Amino acid sequence: MSIVLTKTAAKVKEEKYLPSLSLIAHQCSDRNVIYLARFVTLAVIFMGWKNLDGLQLAVNGIWSYVKTQWWYQTVYNETFYVVLWSVPAMIPYKMMDKFVWFHKYRIKNAGRDALFEAYSAAELLIESGMYCLPLMLLDTFHVKRYAGVTDDVIEYKRHDWIQVTRGLPEDPPMIGDMIQHLIIALILYDLLFFSQHYVFHKVPYLFRNFHQMHHTHDVINVKVTNRLHIVERLVLVLSANFGLKIQGAHPLTRSIFIMVFILMLIDNHSGYEFPWGYHNIFPEGLIGGPRRHYEHHAKSNKNYQPVFTYIDTFLDWNRRRSSNSKKLK
Repeated sequence: MSIVLTKTAAKVKEEKYLPSLSLIAHQCSDRNVIYLARFVTLAVIFMGWKNLDGLQLAVNGIWSYVKTQWWYQTVYNETFYVVLWSVPAMIPYKMMDKFVWFHKYRIKNAGRDALFEAYSAAELLIESGMYCLPLMLLDTFHVKRYAGVTDDVIEYKRHDWIQVTRGLPEDPPMIGDMIQHLIIALILYDLLFFSQHYVFHKVPYLFRNFHQMHHTHDVINVKVTNRLHIVERLVLVLSANFGLKIQGAHPLTRSIFIMVFILMLIDNHSGYEFPWGYHNIFPEGLIGGPRRHYEHHAKSNKNYQPVFTYIDTFLDWNRRRSSNSKKLK
């Protein structure tokens, strides 16, 4: 009898430690994936640096082609590009929701039922129209000016009330300028977005009338990304445009920024925490990522930055300091 009890106790003890061992193994595997992702990223950067001339030739070729195309010349290009890029960018997450293997990367408590919200073609058209129409009005009556476009071209376009095409520079952008403009634009966008986002949360009237709809969801998923009031949507677009505008970013750089910008926003709202995610490739704590943004949606009182973490980290530190001071009193 004692032998049976001993075996049973050993089995219970073994079962007790199996989940923790499995968790440790999973964490070690994820850590290895992170290291691999960082190595691959550094290898790609190194190869790009060693082949800058080849990359510049590729950029030259791309620009020579797109600048002659009607769909790139139209004043509505960037407005439509955001919509046309957002839809395919969401598809991988919709597919991953159907495969159980990916669910282990689902952020805890982010929800496991109805991971991806279904939507009809009519709903998609209405949502796209709400995004496009106000921006199309700006596009129609505003003369877009890019660095490298001569003054006579701009003056010629100002004679027309209705804008149809935009004046594009003849020369392609330089690789170094593109990288610099993209980095600075992301930093400035992050700062501007934080400012308006923080105000939307701290002023009850603004939160209730403009921002609350973004937090109205049962499960966080990529469809939440575009659930914005028209006022907040315009502020978001203007914030993203500001950093590019003041630097005189090339139209091709702006196109790449749109791709990066959309991918980051969608990933933030995906509800997935992948070890190969861009936030894990960078030094720990530099980039926010989906988990921090999920915490923002869950608690609504922290993690206001969309990209970086330095302001939120300071606010957390200040909150803890104030709390400790009150306890001491």
